[in-house]
Amino acid sequence: MKRVLSVLLILIQMTFYANYLFAQAWQSCRDSAEYYNRKNEYNKTIFWYSKAIKKAEQSLSPKDTVLMHLNYTAGTFYMALGDKIKAEKCFTISANIAKQNFGENHTIYAKSLNEIGHAQAMQGNYSVAEKTFLSSMEIFMAKQDNTSLEYADLQAYRASMYRYKNEYHLSEPLFREAISIYKEYMNKNPEHNYDKYCNNLCGLGLIYQDMGYFDPLPKIWQELLDIFQNKPHEIANYGVITNNYALMYHSQENYKEAISYYKKAIEIQIKLDGKENDNYAAYINNLAGCYHKLGYLRQSDSLLQECLAIYEKLVGKDHYDYVETTYNISNLHLDMGNTTSALQLLQETEKVQAKVLGKKHFRYMATLNTLSNMYLVNNNHKASDTLLRQILDARLYQLNTFMPVLSEKERQIYGKNVRTACSNFYSYAIPLAKTQSQFIEDMYNYQLMTKGILLRATQKLKQQIFNSKDTVLIHHYQKWIANKNLLL
Repeated sequence: MKRVLSVLLILIQMTFYANYLFAQAWQSCRDSAEYYNRKNEYNKTIFWYSKAIKKAEQSLSPKDTVLMHLNYTAGTFYMALGDKIKAEKCFTISANIAKQNFGENHTIYAKSLNEIGHAQAMQGNYSVAEKTFLSSMEIFMAKQDNTSLEYADLQAYRASMYRYKNEYHLSEPLFREAISIYKEYMNKNPEHNYDKYCNNLCGLGLIYQDMGYFDPLPKIWQELLDIFQNKPHEIANYGVITNNYALMYHSQENYKEAISYYKKAIEIQIKLDGKENDNYAAYINNLAGCYHKLGYLRQSDSLLQECLAIYEKLVGKDHYDYVETTYNISNLHLDMGNTTSALQLLQETEKVQAKVLGKKHFRYMATLNTLSNMYLVNNNHKASDTLLRQILDARLYQLNTFMPVLSEKERQIYGKNVRTACSNFYSYAIPLAKTQSQFIEDMYNYQLMTKGILLRATQKLKQQIFNSKDTVLIHHYQKWIANKNLLL
């Protein structure tokens, strides 16, 4: 009997010791991950976090919050490295553990939902992401929480998603709300909270850049550069901001200045994490655009082909970044005189963009416009006619949908886009109207629709102001109308 008890005691001790070793094993792996994180070596960081998760799964309960934290942290690094699929998987595991431990109405669960939605949106799964974000929003609304960092993260992720969808009227106020919350936290503890403030200020700047609204950009980019120049250890974010500063010069056609900043961003990124990542691909894509504009076509083509290979490996061919690159290559090949390659790439780009971005996205319309011009050159009038009408209808849809909630400056930008689409169609239609009277009627109808949308938007705005019963707002509106009439 004593012998049996002695054996049992040894077995129990061995079990405790084995569990202790397993615990030490995952902790040791986590410590290695944190060590490489401090050195900005993110591939090694995620390698060790993955090992920590495997070791922890062997020694801990599937519901243990240690696994929740390890998976959440690993997900953030997968996102940083551009692997959104693995990131979503990690965040989903983290969310399930949070739900089991804290319930589906807890902020910790909502925090993981935020990250799942962000990973889904970055894969282009916008409808799925919107449902995930809605589930998270319901938790915050039930708690009447609109000031926490977790709530700010949700609004920031939603803002980014709407920016990618070209829905700037939804994106801009969400970015502003997130920025306001982050600024409060940054002021309290700038060493740990300034990064989110900067990232979202950057997002707001990119909206203005996409819209062609350049007035606020110098102030935004300069503020960001000033912050990051004082914090050189934040190398990743400094690279992103440097790239965006280059984008500002790029959009203003100051290509030489843009090239110097792109090269600096590329240098930072290579030092940080090498070349096999989406940040590096984005930067060389942008640099290639400058070379193209300056007539350095071979240098541009070389960079774009390198970029395409990286995106194919990281995200596959049915992704926004990949088809954005094929679009750039098609335009380059067109200027190089390789029209067969250009047409083939444009047609491939159009199919994927229609699926990934939707047929109302400004990038998709740019592709249609280039395609229509190629069809015209090749005397394929029927195909060109179809695309020009599709572009104009999409622009009118945007104007009708977004006009009531846009600022005066933003209305001017959207109005300009519609006028450009009209001009393109009229330039094509006027010569044909001499023999085909249908085009006269079409041009007349488009002109009526444009004016009708503007009139309805003005009436809707007026109705909203008077329905608000805000006497100060109504007074300002009436004063604005009176001053406007004086100028007529």
